[in-house]
Amino acid sequence: MGLFNGLLVRTNRLIRPQDLVWICLFAALAIFGPDQTAFTTTALLALGILQVVEPKIPFFTTTSGSAVSFLNKLVICYFLIGFTDGIASSYWILLFLPVISAATSLGLIGTGIATVVACGAYVSFLIFVNPEVYYIPPEQRQEIILRITILPVVAYLTHQLAEASRLEARRYQAVAEKLAEANRNLQEAEAAIRAACCAGAVVGRPRARTAESARDNEDVSGDVGQKRGCFERSRAGDGRFHIERGGPHQLADHTLS
Repeated sequence: MGLFNGLLVRTNRLIRPQDLVWICLFAALAIFGPDQTAFTTTALLALGILQVVEPKIPFFTTTSGSAVSFLNKLVICYFLIGFTDGIASSYWILLFLPVISAATSLGLIGTGIATVVACGAYVSFLIFVNPEVYYIPPEQRQEIILRITILPVVAYLTHQLAEASRLEARRYQAVAEKLAEANRNLQEAEAAIRAACCAGAVVGRPRARTAESARDNEDVSGDVGQKRGCFERSRAGDGRFHIERGGPHQLADHTLS
């Protein structure tokens, strides 16, 4: 049972619930996508692997790692779009992956640079369009402009949400640090009180013993005084002794007399 629980914990660390979601999404793109060639399937598989593996590698949590992740995804998306009709490809929406990744991990400037690079990569496909062979009607030009505009909007909204989450996390961390400091101060105060109580108990014990010894001496003195008994002799008319008060030596004197 313990071995099974250990394996379950390791499996949960390796495969998270969101990993299964990513796998299902990219599998759906590969199965139901407009282009089901081997190259498209391989590119989608590579994107899915990056989405699942990157959160488990500490390097990708750094700024440089986030930049590398953005470039890796952008390169894969660029070749995927280029091999599937270029500027008219239905896979242009996959550019959201590198843009959103940059917006969640980079600052505002980094998000802006990543968005400009992604928009430039998409617009660069117009270079491969021969105007003598292909004609882009006005409505299609508006579609291209709309796609280019959507990328900055998504990037900015994602950055705002990520920044709000980071601020909330920092606020909770500050509260936790204050609570931890208050707990340490309380423990130190309790330790000081216990030390003071122990010191007072050690000092009070000799005093108590001295008072007890004094009381014992008084009791012993009183007992000795009572045992000595003061006897007095008064002679009655019949010649008998009547013991009233006096010490033992007086009793002996009266007896001898």
